Amino acid sequence: MKKLFLFCILHYGLVLLAQDPALLSKKADQFYRDSQFVEAEEFYRKADHAKPEFKNKFNLGNSLYNQNRLAEAAKSYEESAQRAQSKEQIAKSYYNLGNSYFHQKEFKKSEEAYKESLKLNSNDLDAKRNLALAKKMKQIQQEQQQKQQQQQQQQQQQQQQEQQQQQEEGQQQEKQQEQNKQMQQQGQQQQKEQKEEEKQVGNSKEDKLSKEQAKDILNQVDNKDKNVRDRLQKSNSRSSKKAKDW
Repeated sequence: MKKLFLFCILHYGLVLLAQDPALLSKKADQFYRDSQFVEAEEFYRKADHAKPEFKNKFNLGNSLYNQNRLAEAAKSYEESAQRAQSKEQIAKSYYNLGNSYFHQKEFKKSEEAYKESLKLNSNDLDAKRNLALAKKMKQIQQEQQQKQQQQQQQQQQQQQQEQQQQQEEGQQQEKQQEQNKQMQQQGQQQQKEQKEEEKQVGNSKEDKLSKEQAKDILNQVDNKDKNVRDRLQKSNSRSSKKAKDW
């Protein structure tokens, strides 16, 4: 019976804890003080679900911030600022929002958040110091970005110049190759023409020799004809003489 009674009390206590936002928030605060930020986040979410209010959303942002989940923390601070019921609460929300942006290196947004915080609490020295630091970091960041842009532009210009130079060298090489090709073709054509001329000269000599040979042959023929005629004349002369004797 006692065990059953204790079980009922424990179960009832858990049900109350699950439903009572104050108890959930208190439990979350305990986890937060013990630096158990994951557990604190869980119970702040439960408390906020049971009763949406500034405190739960603001402390949820703190739990996320301490887990270095900065983008989620920034969102929680923005929502807590909307739920705030006093200037002090809004100022705190914007101050923590500025811290979240600062650690994300979003210095311009950080600067704007600190300015909003100081509008509501101009005596906050931490906000003033952080605002000055955010401005300085924003300037350094802008200078670095400008330097990077200049370096990128220089690299692009250098690459363009190198590409243009390579293109010009390629065109010059193609031009030289074309000239070499033309010279080679001209040389080949000249060699061909020279061979043709030599061939024609050779043919002319052969023709000349053939004419001389033909002339010799004709001379030989003429000589033979002359010899034949001479013989015939002698023979006729003898015949004539014999006729007279008869």
